[in-house]
Amino acid sequence: LPEFENEDVNDYFGKSLFWCITCDGHKVRHRRVVVVGRDDEAATTTLQFLNFTPELTLVTNRPPADHRVSEKKQRQLAAADIPLVEARITRVFGDDGCMNAIELDDGRRIDVDFMFSQQGARPNTLLARPLGIDLDATGYIKVDQEQRTNVPMVFGAGDVTREYAHQVVTAAHEGSTAACTANYDLYRPEQRAE
Repeated sequence: LPEFENEDVNDYFGKSLFWCITCDGHKVRHRRVVVVGRDDEAATTTLQFLNFTPELTLVTNRPPADHRVSEKKQRQLAAADIPLVEARITRVFGDDGCMNAIELDDGRRIDVDFMFSQQGARPNTLLARPLGIDLDATGYIKVDQEQRTNVPMVFGAGDVTREYAHQVVTAAHEGSTAACTANYDLYRPEQRAE
């Protein structure tokens, strides 16, 4: 999540600061939205918000030379009249968890009702690494269809296992699958299906 010099991010999280368009995009109908991110994925998410509101801004939250939004995505943003602002967020203004503006390091102020962070995610795999559990190239735990890792009797589920579909329902499904698999793996050989 973005950090603000003058405010605690937790004051806004869940009220006007989100990261999932699937979960919370419907809340922003006809409202002013700032998407924070610096790559094509953030640009694509910003374009997807056009289904809810035309009042969009993509803020890189990085210096001008430090973004990875391709020329193609920049053209698509421009064609949709969505500004790409290459600056850091220095302050946020709001009351009781509801944002009303952000201030940038270049002195600009942008009015905003909602912010969606698309700055990426890092799975918390500190426990997995010393156990020798295989991770994919992006740092997520590799699991099979039954949530098994490469280490016998160690299972993975939830936000640490896949880069996409980080939803409560997905985590619950994976957790349930891991529990059923663990139970099955505890059976003696003669109790298992052939």
